[in-house]
Amino acid sequence: MATEKVKFGLSNIYFAERTGTDEGEVTYKAPVKCPGAVNASISRNTDQNIFYADNKAYFVSNTKSSVEIELEVADIAKELLTTFLGYIKSLNGSLLETNAAVTPSFAVLFQIETDNKARKICYYNCTAAESDEEYGTKEDTIDPTTSTLKVTCTGETVGDYSVFREIAYSGDKNYDTFFNTVKVPTSEQAQELSMDNPDKAVI
Repeated sequence: MATEKVKFGLSNIYFAERTGTDEGEVTYKAPVKCPGAVNASISRNTDQNIFYADNKAYFVSNTKSSVEIELEVADIAKELLTTFLGYIKSLNGSLLETNAAVTPSFAVLFQIETDNKARKICYYNCTAAESDEEYGTKEDTIDPTTSTLKVTCTGETVGDYSVFREIAYSGDKNYDTFFNTVKVPTSEQAQELSMDNPDKAVI
């Protein structure tokens, strides 16, 4: 079986607003595309605890608390600013940046390419903040200015796990429809994936 050796290419960034039902079930609205994907940087907040005995590391445990995602895009669409970043639309149609302390949680989805099978990825239960902006005068050549979103993913509680993301590989049953809806895995699915198919676990 051929495996992926290198990853390249980023496209198809989507945001899906996180909602819920009266029964407490987590749901997500239909994903909204964020055009102009440029770059995505992923870092994980992990605490490592080491217990020493017999003059060596006797037991090591790792606890992952959240995932930090830095998304660079060509520009941030109006719909995304008002839905996820606390902007409000004035009566004359312009946008007003506010000090809204609480903004909706969401899932962020995107696609990457490899030398074998492309992947579609969904990070659950995220919040976002804009980074600093910088503008420059136009010179002989056009050097576009991009926008960056700082996204924090805290994941969904599924059974005994905190599920941060799901990865669909080209050929998986849900690959073609991955960007249509966001579905939170059930406890049964998480257990099945982690035990029977660890290379594609959602954790």
